[in-house]
This record gives sequence, structure tokens and C-alpha cells, in this order.
Amino acid sequence: MLSECPAATVTAPIEIVWDLLTSPAAYGPWLGVRVIRVVPAGAARVGQEVVVARGGVGGRRWTMRLTIERVDSATGIFAFRAELPLGIRLQERISCATVSGGTRVQFG
Repeated sequence: MLSECPAATVTAPIEIVWDLLTSPAAYGPWLGVRVIRVVPAGAARVGQEVVVARGGVGGRRWTMRLTIERVDSATGIFAFRAELPLGIRLQERISCATVSGGTRVQFG
């Protein structure tokens, strides 16, 4: 098992960061993927599924399914489960907090 918790401070207000995290139809440009579908459509909510695809080696395409597990603007916590090719599964948690100069974003 591998556990990493990278963090960074971004020079954007927490409202902008949170809007980006909770807009799954817009994940494509910043994740470098193509969003295939978001069910149900709309802002991120628990139970929502997001399926994305990305080109790979030799023109092959891989898909990844994200299932939203937590969206808590009061605590700034966003969590999802990811299913990748080859049976790889990830439990991910992103936390956001207002700090001097922007928003601290921590993955893990």
C-alpha cells in the first residue's frame, strides 16, 4: 500500500478551486482527458459516476470511472473512488482550506 499526501498553495480563492472540483463535466481540460459521461449530470454529488477516456500508447484508449463519495463544502473535503485499467482501484481525498495568499490543496 502506498500513501502520499502532496499539497500546494494555489493563488486562487477557495470558491474557484471548489467550483473546479465540483464540476465534473469540465474535468477534461485540466486532467488531460475526454469526459465521456457524467451520471447524473450536474454538480458533483455523492454517488455520481464520471467516466473519462484518454489516448494512450499506440493510439489505444483507456477509460477511468470515478465515483464521487464525499462533497463537503463546509469542511472543504472532496473524495472519490477511481477504477483504472488493469484492475487498479484508488480511494482519493482532496482537502481545500483558505490560507494567506490563496487556497491550500492537499491530495490524500
